[in-house]
Amino acid sequence: MSLFVTLNLVLCVAFLLCYAHRILYVCYTRVKRPKRYPPAPCDRRYAVLICARNEAGVLGYLLDSVADQDYPGDLIDVFVCADNCTDGTAAVARAHGAEVVERYSHRQVGKGYALEALVRHVFREHGREAYHGFLVVDADNLLDPRCITEMHNCVCAGARVVTG
Repeated sequence: MSLFVTLNLVLCVAFLLCYAHRILYVCYTRVKRPKRYPPAPCDRRYAVLICARNEAGVLGYLLDSVADQDYPGDLIDVFVCADNCTDGTAAVARAHGAEVVERYSHRQVGKGYALEALVRHVFREHGREAYHGFLVVDADNLLDPRCITEMHNCVCAGARVVTG
């Protein structure tokens, strides 16, 4: 075999090994059906926590998707941390009815600090027992209309942490 063919074969095997777990994951998800949780009465309050930095262009879409949930809207509160923003992120959040925390720090930069500030605000202003759970969402995402209902059903079935 020539050097080129050997090198090509080695690279193909290396890539196959690197991505084998993804291939196995895809096969697993095709065979294993998602776990279904029984419907639970919609009686618990949830807080949606969003940390955003200069996300004015996309934040409104996320907030609209939160408003379009099939879970009762009066049991969902939305909190946005406008973290070191130089655009209209805070104004967009307020226009959509979210409670906004504006944070500016050049030393403590990043989502972790923003989320910590947001949780402190929620606990200080609303108490530690005001919400049964928190849904942390990136500002550039959208929620399926059944997202909070499905999360709620999972929590009511006994789950302490839900990811999606």
